[in-house]
Amino acid sequence: MTNLLRFSIPLCIFCTVLAAASCSASHQVLATNGFADLSDADFSGGGPATVRGEWLFRALDADIPVSVPSNWKGLRIPQAGGQSITLDAWGSASYRLELALPDSPERVQDLMLRIGEAGTASTVSLNGRVIARTGTAGSTAGETVPDVRVRYLPVEPVPGINTLEITVSNFDDSNGGGLWGTLTIGKSRDIVRLHYARTIQESLLAGIFVIMCLYYLAIFLYRRSDFALLAFALICAAFFFRQVSTGEKILALVLPEIPWRTLVRIEYLSIFLLAPLYIAFFSLIYPPSGRLLTVFRVFAGIGTAGVLAVAVLPVPVFISILHAFQVYWLVMFAWVWYLLVRALREKKSDSVLLFSSYTLLVFAAVNDLLLTRLYIPTLPLVTSAQAVFIFIQSLVLSRRFAREYRQSRNLAELNEHLKALDDAKTKFFTASSHELRTPVTLITTPLEAIMDGKYGDSIRCDAPVFTLVKRNCDRLKRLAEELLDFLRFDSGAVQPNPKAVDLGVWLSGYSRLFQPDAVRRKVSLSTGLASGTVARVDPVLLETVVLNLLSNALKHTPEGGTVVLSSTGDGGSVSFSVSDTGPGIPSEQLPHLFQRFSAASSAGGTGYSGFGIGLPLSAEIVKTLGGRISVENMPQGGCRFTVTFSAWQGPVDLPSDTAPDVGPSARAPGWMDGTMPAGLRSSRVPVLLVDDDVDMLSFLAEMLSRTFTVITAASGAEAVTLIEDGLRPRVIVSDVMMEPMDGFALRERISGMDACAGVPFLFLSARADPEVRKSGLSAGAVDYILKPFSVEELVAKIASLASLSQAERERLERKVVEALRAQDAPPSPAGVDWRVRAREMGMTQRDLEVLDLVIRGMSDKEIAYELACSPRTISNRISALLKKTATPSRVALIALLTRRA
Repeated sequence: MTNLLRFSIPLCIFCTVLAAASCSASHQVLATNGFADLSDADFSGGGPATVRGEWLFRALDADIPVSVPSNWKGLRIPQAGGQSITLDAWGSASYRLELALPDSPERVQDLMLRIGEAGTASTVSLNGRVIARTGTAGSTAGETVPDVRVRYLPVEPVPGINTLEITVSNFDDSNGGGLWGTLTIGKSRDIVRLHYARTIQESLLAGIFVIMCLYYLAIFLYRRSDFALLAFALICAAFFFRQVSTGEKILALVLPEIPWRTLVRIEYLSIFLLAPLYIAFFSLIYPPSGRLLTVFRVFAGIGTAGVLAVAVLPVPVFISILHAFQVYWLVMFAWVWYLLVRALREKKSDSVLLFSSYTLLVFAAVNDLLLTRLYIPTLPLVTSAQAVFIFIQSLVLSRRFAREYRQSRNLAELNEHLKALDDAKTKFFTASSHELRTPVTLITTPLEAIMDGKYGDSIRCDAPVFTLVKRNCDRLKRLAEELLDFLRFDSGAVQPNPKAVDLGVWLSGYSRLFQPDAVRRKVSLSTGLASGTVARVDPVLLETVVLNLLSNALKHTPEGGTVVLSSTGDGGSVSFSVSDTGPGIPSEQLPHLFQRFSAASSAGGTGYSGFGIGLPLSAEIVKTLGGRISVENMPQGGCRFTVTFSAWQGPVDLPSDTAPDVGPSARAPGWMDGTMPAGLRSSRVPVLLVDDDVDMLSFLAEMLSRTFTVITAASGAEAVTLIEDGLRPRVIVSDVMMEPMDGFALRERISGMDACAGVPFLFLSARADPEVRKSGLSAGAVDYILKPFSVEELVAKIASLASLSQAERERLERKVVEALRAQDAPPSPAGVDWRVRAREMGMTQRDLEVLDLVIRGMSDKEIAYELACSPRTISNRISALLKKTATPSRVALIALLTRRA
């Protein structure tokens, strides 16, 4: 069956049903200014006549012509003096129409009226005589009993002019009252025939709906794993209840005493229930994933809330939400339509039939929506469209059930998934084995050669072989960190800490960071960074992306080539890109470049990631931060990676001086030659090293013994013994992961020893978890240094911490506080918040954030970690604050801000 034929089936069925429904339509007569001329009508031979056009509407003692069908809500009634009053939904009014019938008494005998719905109660009068009541029309809510239904009334008009008046009251429908249907007049036999035809038609459709409901409910009970059958059965049930509660209101014909409020609640329940059922049905046929699944849940939740509202709220209240729910319906239609279009593009089974039948249903629903709002004068189409929809869905479900579509698809998907997992595992282990063996070989082999004397009895510290070993050690470190970061993302352990960052300013530091590498590779590294390109991102996570892209670009650009780091903004979004003049990426690999292990599995290898997870990790980070990453080959050669985020219009959280440091030389002085600050040259500071790794302990002792007096302990217990035996170190450096006493236990043990009161304690560990670092700092350590580390930086930290003893610090604090208290300064009111005093000194909001952490006792590195910037930035800012307040130290600054009068 071709797609054209499949699409034609529902269209032909719909046209056939619509043509059959239109065959009973009567000829039209247009009324003008409350007058309809039927004097030439031949009711015996020409059939009934439907009157459309203007009736005279009377309200607030004024008559104005209005078109019927009519809703008086929002209608403007002119008043004396050129004023007007706009009607609301509630109240009572009347519609009057003068009918000019034939002058012959024989031609006006045996006539009958069909009067459409009038809401929500009405009284019909002909020539001043009441001929029918629907409910009880009153002038107040207490006097009104609502009842809305189509009325068939035999009448005895007079030849010539007859006055038909319909008095309508509404105190229940918040959408408004009025004459919602048209008037049809004709011979009794024709009107009764029309009534029977419509009743039979609606009863037939209701019967089809209930039979389909029971049929598919039975199939579901037989095959309970297929919930699409249950959803379709419930859709048929909703169609049935809507069918019997609208139109000719079959339910009211069967149960004449049923209250209107019960009838309208059934009608609205069926309407509101259809929305989540449609969503559930199509989502079970073509299951969504990712964001589509989230959208599905949101829509289903809104529809379920609407159903509950209809079930429990009063009638006027839930009717008032219909307008908002109609908007929800339109959005839901579009979403399901998108789901079906996606199925069409993927050429899924029966998608053409489902799409075409659903499109017809949506078209009919929109038509009826506009018709009920009196925007268009068309015929109601939903009932016919529902019949076509039910037929097509039954066909689809029968085909689906017969060939066991769900089982075969699940088996095929499971087989493909297992195959993909097996291939990915094989390729990953192959690639990782190669990537790990290469740097390990380039480390162990040169070291063995050195140990065997192949480089001679002595070798210079700047010999190329050491550069080779260092480079491959860095390579191993990068691979390990890359894999660990990816595992953290997989486990959901990564929680972004977004801040507003000027990308142009922030990225400039990374250009400086990679300049030495670019010079070594003889590659030009240039920038085109625009200021004001602000995005709300996590700079710590985004750093991984920048490092990946820049290192890859430099690695694959030949000598004499160019790498460009640039940033741009267009008002709605900001982006930065890394482009190179390298060989580019094979076109067949571009669609898979951000997939896991893609680089590891590519035949030629792009080389853009060691394990094939560098770029996928970058893509995961960018996605987590709410951005997108793309790649393209440039016509002139090379490729360009672009990362885009939504522009941020608020204040910038990170100032311009948060760029990364450019290397160890910028962070610590060169003390490896044995020189020290003047305050420490007179004696060698005793430093206690604690580590259970013999090689690490020996290496540290060798490096630190050039500057300090080093005492080593191979365990926490040995360190405690040394202190108990009289050792008085000025600084303690300890590993974290030790057995049986780890670094945290050691810190807790010696914190209570008087001999170590005030002795600075540093952790030196490979544990990079933020929680572990926080635990170490919370335990009282002054710093937490990660392995691998810079020996120069470690020496600098130890020397700085050892420059003052704890007793000297306490004495200085006492002297500063006493001096500040003795100053002749204006007293401050007791209890004034330090922030108030800081603002009086002209400090900014950023200054207040830093001061808050200083007062809480945090070090520069802790503050930098909390504020996601570099320690150097914090140190510079605190120095500026000390200068601004003319205080010599942090202690003095804290005392100045927190002292009382």
